[in-house]
Amino acid sequence: MFYLDYNRIFKCQFCGKRGSIYVLKLAKNIMIVKQKCPNHKESVFKIPLAKKDELIYQIRDNVFRCFVCGEKTTISSMEIKSPWVLIKCSCPTHGVTRVQKIWDTFYRELTSKEVIESEETHSQIKPQIQREPNPLKEMKFCPYCGISIEPMVVYCNICDSEIE
Repeated sequence: MFYLDYNRIFKCQFCGKRGSIYVLKLAKNIMIVKQKCPNHKESVFKIPLAKKDELIYQIRDNVFRCFVCGEKTTISSMEIKSPWVLIKCSCPTHGVTRVQKIWDTFYRELTSKEVIESEETHSQIKPQIQREPNPLKEMKFCPYCGISIEPMVVYCNICDSEIE
């Protein structure tokens, strides 16, 4: 019997870099993922919906990546066109990247408070460092990945970026 290591499919089989997910949709009980490695070709794969909770952190990490260099990006615009959320991200090196299409219900789950809170117990996430609030510069969303955050957080729990 063939066993697919779903944790490895988010990395390029040739160079090991994380691919950037540009389409994520649901079809019955299957997630269809299209991603591109910065150095190699695009890949399409299917994941059973039952594996979603196990892989949600890898999926989130790959959604907000540059198609050219693979580095983390920031959301520059987002538009909801049911059943899709259309996201344009901006790479500090390459500027605005192409549109990513994420299934609306799945995007909402990726950014839900419950998922974020459960991720805090995940061992790979940096602990939140608290500092004095600045009432003139109160953040409600991470400027890099768009996830809602507490006002006094120094590092985003999702993308590990430092919040200024």
